[in-house]
Amino acid sequence: MEIRQLQYFVAVARTSSVSEAAATLGVSQPTVSQQLQKLEKDLGQPLFDRMPGGVQLTHAGAELVPHAERVLQELDDARRRVRDAGEEVAGPLTIAAIPTIAPFLLPQLVGDFCARNPDVEVEIREVVTSELLDDLLAGQVDVGILSSAEIKGPIHMATVGEEPLWVAVAEGHPFLARDEVALGQIDDERLLLLHDMHCLTGQIQQLCDGHGHAHIVARGSQLSTIMGMVARGFGATVVPDMLKRASGCDPAVRFLPFEGTPPRRPINVAWHLDRYRTRAARAFESLLRDRGLAGD
Repeated sequence: MEIRQLQYFVAVARTSSVSEAAATLGVSQPTVSQQLQKLEKDLGQPLFDRMPGGVQLTHAGAELVPHAERVLQELDDARRRVRDAGEEVAGPLTIAAIPTIAPFLLPQLVGDFCARNPDVEVEIREVVTSELLDDLLAGQVDVGILSSAEIKGPIHMATVGEEPLWVAVAEGHPFLARDEVALGQIDDERLLLLHDMHCLTGQIQQLCDGHGHAHIVARGSQLSTIMGMVARGFGATVVPDMLKRASGCDPAVRFLPFEGTPPRRPINVAWHLDRYRTRAARAFESLLRDRGLAGD
């Protein structure tokens, strides 16, 4: 049993596809298939059932997965610890953030971090919450930045700040006759929201609970698309403070606070509890906390 074989095995187990695993690993599909066959021969058990649409773990394969992942994690942690033995902040750092945070927070934050730590090799991933948590569990991400989430497994999540939510409407909208918007008012409005996979949508829908049912007229994958439709008077939406403060907002869009105590969303940082946290990961989290994301 070789380390390379375990790497190929885990990659195929995660994707249920030899071709996808090969693409992820940067090797040819025959190479992956050959190494899997050697591993199966060595263990004396088939690890996958070959199906027309991909592969499926056998009982023996499912038994091997957690052990293989643990071996690979231990090797990766050993590599990280040895690389981190010096005093300098260096080495690879993979940061993931959800799409309603990444474009507003990461450019300045990562730029400042890299200026302070030029020997760190930063990789950025912009993914929805569920994929971010999966990547953390798989050891593919060092630091995750997200908002609300249901945490499962050995993931630690800590709040580093919070920010208010605002109502965004077009110039000339009736809401602009008032200084604030009541929660009940948005139920009668044409709402533009992101798809349900985005936690911001769930947070907005929770705001509407107890105030009727939101009238959702459009859904999108990008806040920039939603904001473009708002600017043209297609409806209203609810946005985080970091979007409001971002440069490049359409001048036709106006932002209004909610009536009374404004609803806020948390900004959280997350990492894998069982993985070694490098100096680079800890330095990035420290900078994130120092920025105080309080939405002032």
